[in-house]
Amino acid sequence: MNEKEAKELFDRYRNNLCTPEEIKAIEHYLLKYPIINPSPWKNEAHKRDVDARIRAGLPMLPKAEIKQISWKTIVSYAAVAVLLIASGLWLLTTRQQSSFVKKEIVLAKSKTFESSEVTMIFPNGSVKTLHGKYNVAEDLKRMQQDGNSDTKPVLLKINVPAQRKQEVILGDGSIVWLNAGATLKLPQIFDKDHRTVYLEGEGYFEIAHNKKSPFKVMIDKGEVLVTGTKFNVQSFAEEDYVRTSLVEGGVDFKFKNKQYTLTPGIEVLTENKHGGIVQQKFDAAQLLSWKDGYFASDGLELNELMKVVSRWYNVTIIDATNAVSRKIGGTFSADMRT
Repeated sequence: MNEKEAKELFDRYRNNLCTPEEIKAIEHYLLKYPIINPSPWKNEAHKRDVDARIRAGLPMLPKAEIKQISWKTIVSYAAVAVLLIASGLWLLTTRQQSSFVKKEIVLAKSKTFESSEVTMIFPNGSVKTLHGKYNVAEDLKRMQQDGNSDTKPVLLKINVPAQRKQEVILGDGSIVWLNAGATLKLPQIFDKDHRTVYLEGEGYFEIAHNKKSPFKVMIDKGEVLVTGTKFNVQSFAEEDYVRTSLVEGGVDFKFKNKQYTLTPGIEVLTENKHGGIVQQKFDAAQLLSWKDGYFASDGLELNELMKVVSRWYNVTIIDATNAVSRKIGGTFSADMRT
């Protein structure tokens, strides 16, 4: 979004002409381009009024009142909302057990990573630390020149630790974005008849079109088959579900000997334990916010948001407030330092 588009968007917001999607876009913009010196409180009554509005739940402000809110005030609201959310996360993750707490629920557990950096593990056991966008073809070419390329079906492995993301360009030109905690296994050279990779965790794929060589993403108890498309996959070892969300193109999702064809804007959620499956619409902007470095939620239950936060920061989160089913809305940066 450029400056002109942003100005037009906020003009529509002030005139109460924004759609729900545009309101979400405003939230993203506020976080990406914050004002360093937001306007101060007019007085103590103004401060209490703003606090009450935030606690009532941003961004769901009454339409009649939205017209009266200035651009700088909106920034102030967003800044305070981020602090409130961050404080809430800190309390949940650091609260210690005490004698008067009778029941605590472990919402998510931290994991152990071998490295704090993104790494590529080669078939011979050597490890390479990845920085920035990574093109697999460059290393494969070097291995062939050195005579280290293996014609056997051995796999390379990319590990992404907490608080890291990784963009990978595959040998066929396809692009994969891996979220924190993800592991991707891929062959040195794709087979002529099919291109197959193995994913644990979350990844977003943009597949180079090749009808003669379908692309497969193998996940726990499932398979995503495509020829050229954009989609997101969540397959976490600690969860009892697999989630495949189609953004563009078309995919066939195979699960327990059944095949489901998806159309853009539709996702499937599978229940591994009992074999159930649900097809539903999804919000692409919210789902893919991790690619842009944000946590976005619109009516998301607190326990689900905490799982997202746990995976990113690699922390164990314990809830002693019995508020796990409460819903939360908002958008804030994954980097608490910004």
